[in-house]
Amino acid sequence: MIELDKIYTFQVENVKFGNLSQQELNLLFQDGRVASHFLEIQITKWFPELQRKEIKRGRAKSDHVGQNNTIYEMKNFTKYGCKVMPSYQYGGSREFNFVEYEQLAKETTYIICNIQKFPKIKVLFKNGNDMVKLFPKGLIDVKQEDILYA
Repeated sequence: MIELDKIYTFQVENVKFGNLSQQELNLLFQDGRVASHFLEIQITKWFPELQRKEIKRGRAKSDHVGQNNTIYEMKNFTKYGCKVMPSYQYGGSREFNFVEYEQLAKETTYIICNIQKFPKIKVLFKNGNDMVKLFPKGLIDVKQEDILYA
């Protein structure tokens, strides 16, 4: 059973790819762009009550759905921190929209995966309203790690 605000810790073992060393793979999996594809599936193994949403076209409103149709959005906390605003609001010429962020967060439970020390991963489930209160700009600076993982 998923508990909000509880820190779950996992150790990922046996990661292999071709002739890459364990050190090279660990470094790659500390990058959220790489890790997210794998973690979106792995999280359903650690928490079987979650179902991954398959995206066929466009963008999905969330990454996972749980019991009682709870919406879950997974974000990775890296050496650069974490962006919890909707992904369509950052990068390039995109703009942050607080109202949309707040509205989506009301319906969302966030899954924050701290991958800075991969293969060790800390997983935290956090209520979306709490995230907006703590991080109104939709950004978590790496220096704010203790706010989540204290």
